[in-house]
Amino acid sequence: MTLSAALASLHARLQSDAADGVRRLRASPAYGDVGKLQELAVAGTTQAVPGLALAALLRAAELEPTIATHLIDAAAIATSVGMPNEAIALLDAAAQRTYRKPALGIPVQTIAAVVRGQALVMTGRLAEARPWFVAARHAAPVLTEADAGLATVEACSGRTAVAGRFVESSRVRTHTETPQGQDPVEIDPTTHVDLTKGRPTPLRNLPIGQTPTTLVGLRQTYLDVLNDTTGEVGRHQARVDAATARLEAADANSSVAERLRRSSLVHLGQSTTNGRAEAIEAEIEQVKDRLRTISEEFWDEANDFHGPGVFPTIREDAVAACAGSQDRDCAEDFIVGQCRPALVDAHGRWRSAMGRLDTLSAEHLDIVSRLRSSIAANLDEPSAHELVLLGIAALERQHYDQLAHEALLWASAAATFADLCVEPAPGTPEPTEDAPDVESQDPCTPGVAAIAFKTKLGPAEIKINCEKIQQELSAEVLPFLSAFGEVSYDFRAGAITVVVGAKTKVGGGPLEGSFKSGAYVKVGQDGVQDVGWQVGPEVTSTAGKIELTTYKDEMDISFVSGLSTGF
Repeated sequence: MTLSAALASLHARLQSDAADGVRRLRASPAYGDVGKLQELAVAGTTQAVPGLALAALLRAAELEPTIATHLIDAAAIATSVGMPNEAIALLDAAAQRTYRKPALGIPVQTIAAVVRGQALVMTGRLAEARPWFVAARHAAPVLTEADAGLATVEACSGRTAVAGRFVESSRVRTHTETPQGQDPVEIDPTTHVDLTKGRPTPLRNLPIGQTPTTLVGLRQTYLDVLNDTTGEVGRHQARVDAATARLEAADANSSVAERLRRSSLVHLGQSTTNGRAEAIEAEIEQVKDRLRTISEEFWDEANDFHGPGVFPTIREDAVAACAGSQDRDCAEDFIVGQCRPALVDAHGRWRSAMGRLDTLSAEHLDIVSRLRSSIAANLDEPSAHELVLLGIAALERQHYDQLAHEALLWASAAATFADLCVEPAPGTPEPTEDAPDVESQDPCTPGVAAIAFKTKLGPAEIKINCEKIQQELSAEVLPFLSAFGEVSYDFRAGAITVVVGAKTKVGGGPLEGSFKSGAYVKVGQDGVQDVGWQVGPEVTSTAGKIELTTYKDEMDISFVSGLSTGF
């Protein structure tokens, strides 16, 4: 289902089953307050009034259309009331939105994976549901709903023994019968566990460019790291599946108490942490936010959170500084002179934050790997022991991958505009101008090129001179201001140029002046040759169908020199 179809279906269900409640919600003060709507959603969930929860969450999603969390929570409610296809549509839409920081350290994406698995089970797609539960189980072992989901998949597949094991891991209880009238007593998996045998796992070293120049040179290294870790994920999952299968075989010959204790220790070994590690996790998120802010404040155009970054501002200043200049390299030279020292300064702040992220990641891995490996040392069953160690390996890869990802984002941005903002590597000469075209005097002298034959063809205006044929289509949007599109074919160069923008016109009759500003793309036989911004004035005089350009001072500001593929 599409998002619009899903929302229409959910609202129709609410009007059918809870019309009065929806009406009262719309009339309440909470209808315009996201915080109060979330409180109503919690109340509706805990008091078994799913209609209230669903209506409140859908309204919260309307008020905050860029936030994913409301749609994910609404998808969980939709699944619970038997609308799994609508839930999947909400989750698909949420994937394109912003995730808020998770509660209790459980990533919102992991919660979404569990909800999607539950919705897929309800539609009978067990094979599709399984990977979502498995991924959630390894991403956040504390989220035992993933174990419950796997228990459902296995039970529906006829594997009741395996399903029972997942039930146990999702809700561990004592194997002894609970006396009537008493609550079940949960076992303490750490009883008689030796926690002195832990061994730290080191974090792989990732080179960090000390200057923008060395950083750009490392971009391919970061790409290779991310490709390698992606391959590691598949190999890791194969080992997890094999160890899980061996453990299931071992459980078949074990007592209930033995299985409970072993599964409890495995779960603990995959999820245990401490206060210091949790504090480091919070600081890691703060440092990642700082890295994103540094990048946005330097590279991004204006958005809802801040004005234009340093580079867009420099580019705008270049246009203003070079207006009317006859030097075609004026804008590029201006940007180079401003951007390179500015990037060095920003890179220093980025490098400091990356160093902090590296230190925190290594410290977090050291603490958690010591704790979890100490628990693994108490597991005699080889497959159970391996599962805990595989969890530590996954944590190390997560930290390493995170560092490479942050480094690649900054390196790619710098590489995109390397010609303008990054000093060349030592030993690499400064880029030189292209060799000049070999030319000879031809009939198309500047004086002859200024004379054009002009005619109308429907709404379009056609101009032909000895250099090119040009077609322009324009529409007046305000007095003296027109939106225009222009296509020119240069006979001699064999190139087509397309310009789209705005044009102001003054005068009329035989003498007319104009000023245009627009984006252009130039395409030749070998593909795109140039992309940039064309701006400048032009004065023409017309006699019949003959037009003479008496003054023209257009300037092309090219962006091609800073563009690169792969970003």
